[in-house]
Order: sequence, then structure tokens, then C-alpha cells
Amino acid sequence: MDEIAPGIFVETRYRGANIGAIATDRGFVCVDTPPYPADAREWRAQLLQRPPGRIRYVVNLDHHRDRVLGNMWLQAPVIAHDVTGEKLRGYGHVFPQLIVDALSARDPSAAAELAKVRIVAPQITIAERLTLFDGKRTVAIMHMPGPTPGALWVHCPEAQVLFTGDSVVLGTHPWLAEADTKAWLDNLAALRRNRLRVRVLVPGRGPVGDKGSAEAIANYLRLVRGRVRGLLQSGRPRTDTSTLVSELLRRYPISNESRERVQRRVRAGLDHVYDELKTTGDES
Repeated sequence: MDEIAPGIFVETRYRGANIGAIATDRGFVCVDTPPYPADAREWRAQLLQRPPGRIRYVVNLDHHRDRVLGNMWLQAPVIAHDVTGEKLRGYGHVFPQLIVDALSARDPSAAAELAKVRIVAPQITIAERLTLFDGKRTVAIMHMPGPTPGALWVHCPEAQVLFTGDSVVLGTHPWLAEADTKAWLDNLAALRRNRLRVRVLVPGRGPVGDKGSAEAIANYLRLVRGRVRGLLQSGRPRTDTSTLVSELLRRYPISNESRERVQRRVRAGLDHVYDELKTTGDES
């Protein structure tokens, strides 16, 4: 656990996404949760040992499994976007078995506990913005669509700390299969234009940095949109997005055991961007 500003903590070593906790007078506002039960319990125990000694809220920055699976272990009301709430409530009480199986395959020792995990859907959902004021701390929760329709950012203006979720990821391929890449790039551009005071940027994955960290993902998105637009302008079919996969894979090192999975993810993202540009008429 690293304290990146007074009372603001980040953990990047757990399996899954980066997580955080913001101390307020009435409790921690947690940003996402570890997906594996043992990690989630450890995270909760660490927070309870620090002032203010309780967890007030959990904010899910999107609906992906490695952000929401640990909600039940933190034992606090969950805040998310309307779209995320709808998605999680649509699962019922149990996560789809494919999600549990995929995580269990990576850590068989956690399989028994993962099988018992139940969905904690958000008790509070927002459409655009929610600001929490507590003592000297302001926590602004903002709808910033891009990697998913319900993506959120969490900003602490006094400390100038921003949690971006998967709007910024470092050293890994972004998830594009649900993306609005135009909105995503617009939000990153607003960040660069100092629309928010940001001294420390916590990405969804990768090391903590500053707002300059966002440039790598912006370049990736511009490359993908440019390459896919080229296919559309040439009248080539959606299946030809496969020709772009190898170029993108070279951008980040991939282990042999994850290569097939990452290839599928990149291909699904390219197919989605093809449909996105074609549907919106953004082909020229």
C-alpha cells in the first residue's frame, strides 16, 4: 500500500486492476476492489487498521470482474454508474460461471472461495456526477465514458489526485470491445488541457504517474482508429481487421501463455472499432 498523497492510498500489487482508498472524516472511499477473496480481505484489514478505521463507500469505476468481484468483502455501500448498476443487477445474485472459472484457472487454490462469491450491485448509481464533501476532503465521481459506457473517474481536487480506471492503462493492451473511442479521446484531451487539476494520476493498470501517462493510451487509440478507418475507406470487410493484430501486439510484450488470450482481446476490439466507425459515419 502506497500513500500517494496525505490520506490517499493505492495498491498496485494485487492481481487485477489497481485499487485505491481515500480517507475522509467518516470513513474511506474505496476505489474498486481486488477480485480474489484473500486479497480483498487483506485490503479491508489494512484499511481498518488506519484512521478513520472504517469503510464508508466503494466506488466501482466500471463493471469488469476485476473491479467488482470483491465488493462483498469490503462490506460497504457501492456507488457506480447507472449502466454498471444495470449490468450487475442483470447477473442476478451469482456471477456468470465463466467469470469464476477463468479466475479459478489462474489460481486453483482460490476456486472454492470464488465459487461462493455473490454479486453486490450498487446501492447508489449516478448518471453524470456525484460529489462527496466530508471535512476538508472533496471526492468528485464523474461519468467519463470511453473504455465502457459506464466508466467513471474519481478526482480529489485538493490533493490533485485522479483515478482514471481503464481510461488510462500502461504497459498493456486496453479493452476496446465496448469502447466509445471518440468520447475516450475527447476525455483524454480534456485532461491534457487542464480541465482537472491533476498532480498524480492513478491508471487502471500499471504504475502511478502524472497526467502525461495518458498520452500512451491516446496514441494507441489514434493508431487503432486510423488503421481501421483505412480499411473502411478501402472498402475492406470487417474480417480484414485480423491483418492489424500483429502490428498492435508488437506494442507491448506478451508472455507465451497469454498470447492467445490477448490476440482474441485485440481482435475483438478491432472488430468493435470497425463497427463503431461505420455506424457513426466516421470513416473519412
